[in-house]
Amino acid sequence: MKNIVIALLILLIGSCSVTNLYKQINYGEYIFHSLGYAGVIIIYKDGTFEFTKRTPGRKATCKGKWKIISKNMIVIDGKDVANYYGNDSLFFNKFDIDHDTIIFVKPNKIKYKGLIYKKFSAKKD
Repeated sequence: MKNIVIALLILLIGSCSVTNLYKQINYGEYIFHSLGYAGVIIIYKDGTFEFTKRTPGRKATCKGKWKIISKNMIVIDGKDVANYYGNDSLFFNKFDIDHDTIIFVKPNKIKYKGLIYKKFSAKKD
């Protein structure tokens, strides 16, 4: 009985561990989907990222750079890739990101602006 309790404690402690980005960052594609919103964040090995979000009637993509700021957090800065012409700029805000943070809560999950994104694909180059 004592061995089972010890094994369960080890399993629980190991599954709750936070990612240490200074040792290894989990590159790849992370997704979030809900009714009316979908987001895809791709973190590349070369220090760049791509973030695409879809809402009813709009798809916006931002590309930029990331850097590690703590053992489980990166900061991202990027610019909207779309060119706005004419009346587009009246209806749509540019999708620029300025010093936003992404928290790595588990090896396969990240948190951005209160939403949990789950890892969808393996490492990206």
